Amino acid sequence: MIDKLSQKNIWVNPCAVSGGDGSFDFPYSKIQTAINEAAAGSTIVLFPGIYEENLTVRDLCGLPETPITITAFCRNGEKVVSCSEWYFYSVKDFIIKGITFEKTSGSAISMVGEFHRNSIKDCVFNECGETSECAVFFGGSGGDGNVVENCKFNAPKNCESHIAVMVSQSVDLEDDSIACSKNMSVRLCDFENCITAVAAGSGDDISFMSSAHEICDNLFKNCKNAINLKTDATRIFGNIFRSNEIAINHISGLENEIFENRFENCRNAVICKEDATIGGNLFVDSKISAIGKEGGKSLSVLICENTFVSSGKELTKAVICEENLPLFVTKNIFYDCNLGENKNFSVKDNVCNFEGKTEGFSFEKFEFLDRNNGDFSTNLNYGCKNGVEKLTDVVKIPQINILEMLEKRGENFNYDKDNYKNYVGERFAEETLEERDFLAKSMFFEDKIEETEDFEAISAGQQSLRPIGIDGELEDN
Repeated sequence: MIDKLSQKNIWVNPCAVSGGDGSFDFPYSKIQTAINEAAAGSTIVLFPGIYEENLTVRDLCGLPETPITITAFCRNGEKVVSCSEWYFYSVKDFIIKGITFEKTSGSAISMVGEFHRNSIKDCVFNECGETSECAVFFGGSGGDGNVVENCKFNAPKNCESHIAVMVSQSVDLEDDSIACSKNMSVRLCDFENCITAVAAGSGDDISFMSSAHEICDNLFKNCKNAINLKTDATRIFGNIFRSNEIAINHISGLENEIFENRFENCRNAVICKEDATIGGNLFVDSKISAIGKEGGKSLSVLICENTFVSSGKELTKAVICEENLPLFVTKNIFYDCNLGENKNFSVKDNVCNFEGKTEGFSFEKFEFLDRNNGDFSTNLNYGCKNGVEKLTDVVKIPQINILEMLEKRGENFNYDKDNYKNYVGERFAEETLEERDFLAKSMFFEDKIEETEDFEAISAGQQSLRPIGIDGELEDN
């Protein structure tokens, strides 16, 4: 619920007359005017309508517990639509929320310089970035802890080269330095009909960089390249890839992990050139191509505890490998498919459903629990066993009840339900909110966090710590 009277809120309406003061009754007509007035804790609230102004934000910072938010005020199905380009330089603790970006010529949102802990969430990017070939761009001298979450992307039509989300690194020729964004998280997004959905890394020689990005819990559908990977220590998990030409193109980088994903009808599920762990995935009519790096030996790839399924259409060789890339293949299930021929395979403790002469395989007759409905569970101690075998939809972040959560934490309190907001504090404007945001905010509620540049918060329902953006106030939905 957005408080119409709060002095922290700055209101903007593209249909407003000039001379407004930024209040609900007399809003500004330009977002830039509101930006010029904003400070840590401000929420810029956009009335429904079409915004055509290009936006420039430089050196404006919130704080982890009091971010600066640009959010849509949506009523009766109306939308906030931006047909312009938003440029952010060296901003921190910014949230952009609920905006529909429509057919922008350049990148709809660009973040460059030193940009930390910013969040783009609940936005739609429809045919954006036709001339810049990128809808959302992260680059410059180094970003840390930025998030793209619960957004939808559709590429411009008739584009031969386009990237929905680009996470770049910069090269300074004067001092011969390279800066790389770190701790980027792209999650819970829908990518459809993209040329390239997510490009993590832009250079070819980044072997000394640890990006530690996470690309998780997304849906990639009918993309030419779902993910192009040129970074180190990136984790790709919990995603669903459907009918992509290439799901993951691992071009370069070390210590990357590809796990607990579901690949369906992807001509190339993973093209891998070097050092990676591919484990706990489900491959349905989708293959791994381990092609190695040009000009020499590559570090080995571990392929473990995956389930490979062929429907009998085309896929007979589930894993294909060139001689200059050693593979370790163990604890996998192969159903009506097998490995390609290669001397560098190290194969042990795999199972298949047909008798053959392949070393490292055992024959066992088995069927899946409910294959017709997409459930590829088995009672074998092989293959994926983490839920991806029955994953058909990406699970969104749940809503929780704040009081119930406080009670579970052992809080002793009495409260008046009619005066609930005053008890909890201004940070909680509703009785329910996203669990991820609550867990982050509860840290501030207890006043046990220091304001540091290295702020991180727990993302509920995921396997690891990751940086997140934190809402100041909740939207009126």
